[in-house]
Amino acid sequence: MSLQETSARARHERDILMVFASQLSARLGRKFNGHKDYLTCGDFPYEVVELEFEDDSKMRFEYAFIIEGDEYYAVLTEHAGYHCIYKAGIVEAKIVYRDRRKKPKFLKKKEPE
Repeated sequence: MSLQETSARARHERDILMVFASQLSARLGRKFNGHKDYLTCGDFPYEVVELEFEDDSKMRFEYAFIIEGDEYYAVLTEHAGYHCIYKAGIVEAKIVYRDRRKKPKFLKKKEPE
């Protein structure tokens, strides 16, 4: 990855942290301003975020969590970066827990056909 690409990715991820700073404060249980605060490996649970789109394509993120905004979801991962995804095209969004006794949590559930 070039220096320009690395810089663009860092700006993109910092923008996501700033936009979702208040939701991150609530999620993390600490003040998080998004401008100078960072996430650490301890902030990422061993959870899986799964998204399914209108065209049946899917995204799956390990060691991740999801923050719900008005029009977008922020998916923050420990190893695969931070992503801002438009909610309108998503038909199902869920969190899958490693503890098999704990049922998945649906942020948006797919309508039966």
